[in-house]
Amino acid sequence: MIKGSEIRRADHYIERIFVDHWTPRAISGCIGDLPEQLQARETPSDRKPMLQSLCEGPFSP
Repeated sequence: MIKGSEIRRADHYIERIFVDHWTPRAISGCIGDLPEQLQARETPSDRKPMLQSLCEGPFSP
């Protein structure tokens, strides 16, 4: 059985991978210039939902 602490730890690990690899600079290499509001985001928690929507949309791998 998976404990809650293990889930939180795994979620943090996944978020670190996502934030480390899907920075605005990395994405801009694939889709060109990003909207200013995305580049202006400072914290991973602010960026993550917008980046996820990009990855799940027309730019999904």
